[in-house]
Amino acid sequence: MSGVGTFNIDVERGFLILEDDEGHQEKFLIEDDVTVDGKRYLILVHEKEVNLGEYIALRVEMDESGEEYLVTIEDEDELMRVQEALDEMDVEIEND
Repeated sequence: MSGVGTFNIDVERGFLILEDDEGHQEKFLIEDDVTVDGKRYLILVHEKEVNLGEYIALRVEMDESGEEYLVTIEDEDELMRVQEALDEMDVEIEND
């Protein structure tokens, strides 16, 4: 399980900004926020790939202090469960 860095959400505009450990920022459109098997996932599309139809899913976790952080999905079965839930909404995610 690997974290992807810190993030900020601009709720009004529907964007999430990820910042890695080196301070590089990437902007993503929040396509959806879903819960599967009691776990929360953000479905994101990179701002430069909006028209390509390629999405990523990141799991939202909470640390001991109550702060949320994002985790890449490494388990293929977990990714398939999220994809199955998204199939009902006609959204396809990619596994990075």
